[in-house]
Amino acid sequence: MNRLGLLLVKSLRLLPGAWLSMPAWLRSLAPVAVMVTLWFTSSITPEPRPPSTVLDYLHNGAHIVAYATLAGAFLLMRNRAALVGSGAVRSWPAMSVVLSTLHGAFDEWHQSHVPGRVCSYGDLLADASGSVLGVVALLALLRTDWQLARWLPVCLAVCVGCVSIATWVSW
Repeated sequence: MNRLGLLLVKSLRLLPGAWLSMPAWLRSLAPVAVMVTLWFTSSITPEPRPPSTVLDYLHNGAHIVAYATLAGAFLLMRNRAALVGSGAVRSWPAMSVVLSTLHGAFDEWHQSHVPGRVCSYGDLLADASGSVLGVVALLALLRTDWQLARWLPVCLAVCVGCVSIATWVSW
């Protein structure tokens, strides 16, 4: 990796590093805040608008960002040693993905009761793929793990596929 790339990675590592230095009780509030935000935004009845594939695609793409953020918030509840140390807990990244995806399923069910919203398996796929992307990106960044970082293009491709399914396949 060239010097500019290393500088970028070091800069990106500052934010999660600062977050991990905060007290555990404060870090544990982040997933709750993200889940409450997602709950309230999915409770809003959408305004009627003319059909737009671009806006639908962007809306479905927001699931990737939202659930990558939620999975990252779950992951960053742990301390630095648990995430990057030699005895790093292997189950916590998987648990972060599972918890955020379960919240996505619960939120999809919740949306089925909101006028103008629908419960969509495509959205749930986007939620799950965003969760995986968030965990892989965050772990690659925190651990400076280039082997793990090589999976990021695959995760991004899966996310694009899931957003496409959520946009164009109705099931």
